[in-house]
Amino acid sequence: MAERTSLASPTPVDAGLLDDAPATAASLWNRLLAVAEGIDEEDATAPTPCDDWRVRDVLAHCAAAQLDFDGAERAQPPEGWTPPDDRSERDRWAAHGVAAYADADLSTVRDELRRARDGHVLRLSQVRDWEAEATGPVGPTTEAGLLRIRCYDLWVHLQDLRIALDTDLDLADSSSAARAAYQFVLDALPRLAVKRAGFPDGSTMRLTVHGPVQRSGVLHVADGWASWDNHADPGECSVAADPLALTLLVSGRREPGYWRELELLEWAGPRGEQFVTGARLF
Repeated sequence: MAERTSLASPTPVDAGLLDDAPATAASLWNRLLAVAEGIDEEDATAPTPCDDWRVRDVLAHCAAAQLDFDGAERAQPPEGWTPPDDRSERDRWAAHGVAAYADADLSTVRDELRRARDGHVLRLSQVRDWEAEATGPVGPTTEAGLLRIRCYDLWVHLQDLRIALDTDLDLADSSSAARAAYQFVLDALPRLAVKRAGFPDGSTMRLTVHGPVQRSGVLHVADGWASWDNHADPGECSVAADPLALTLLVSGRREPGYWRELELLEWAGPRGEQFVTGARLF
């Protein structure tokens, strides 16, 4: 029987992630803080792969978003600022947080990162029901789902900073946060195949992910829905990827050819081409 998953009904979050949620979050925030504490004002203006954001903007977004999720007070954009009209509600919300710290010095941004870290860790330590309803940046989810989404977002932005500052990516990253980010993407792949890449009914493609998080299966589209169906014949269509490369690719970081040159991504057949060029989360 085909296996259906989506952002609304993800695979179970790794039990180890839930058991160690505060420690996982603290470790991830501390990695972001290490970057923030190791740069100067010139570094803070370096462009990142994240739209038109600079390093400072990415750090500000990480802090502002978490403060919002925790219901904490934070700075507001200058009077007269308006969000871009041509963006989604999620993007306008993110832009609001960045604009609030556009003129802040690095010391202030670092302080806000510490405050966001401490609030996030405290909040996670108080969760008693991981299936309780929560609100995430892409709509309703559970506390467990929100944890995974936050790990995904913070981890991807950590990679944005590494790329911007010309620091090697950690291909061997098997931390709980990295695994949560990878699993978030794996859960989204059936939806991305149809809604983003545009796979029509009858499409099949083998997807193989190798590394800290592994998956090998055949995506099969029927009645406008993609499912994992290992009885389906993928033909010549396939995608094979390292989970880091796949996660950053579907997050809009770098083009497929970049990851192929690093031997972290391969694809074949028309559906493979369609997937690597069109499957994007946002």
